Amino acid sequence: MPGGSRTPNERQREIAELEKWLRPKESDARSERRETREELIRARTVPALKEACENWQLRIVLSSRFHKKLPDGRIKVFGFPGPDYILAHAREFFGMKAKGTQFPGSSYNDESRLEYWARGMAGLLVGVSPQTAIERLRNMKHDRRGPLWSIERGRCECWRCRLRQSRVFSETGALRGRALEFPEPAER
Repeated sequence: MPGGSRTPNERQREIAELEKWLRPKESDARSERRETREELIRARTVPALKEACENWQLRIVLSSRFHKKLPDGRIKVFGFPGPDYILAHAREFFGMKAKGTQFPGSSYNDESRLEYWARGMAGLLVGVSPQTAIERLRNMKHDRRGPLWSIERGRCECWRCRLRQSRVFSETGALRGRALEFPEPAER
């Protein structure tokens, strides 16, 4: 049909179909993660952070991804220490969101925000300040010079490189079982 011969209803239906195709429905798990992120970002006080962490913990308990059926029929819920750990280190957590830090500000950077928090909280686990850990992990090398390089596997074993490799493996069956090739670092 030429563009001018469509009725307004047909045109609205086409627009609605295109919008639905361009913005697919969010999965429940993805929606829960988004809600948790937004609550953590909005939290400005310890009571608000406590409520966000309690909601996060509730989502974990209710999610079947963290359940295991035992032989006697009972269901065991695997705990995830994230909410409790953030509450125990609330001051440091708020410090990572403070002005003057490199906390990603745009709502388009949700994954960057999570990674930023994960780096900071990892620093606390090993006894390093959050800002130091964030910088060290941000600048980490992923080639043979990096601290997580596996000589046996010939690749970086950080979560990001492993995720990238699993995506490549799933997209191209030809690479199954082989490590990704990384270029040698340039000599300085």
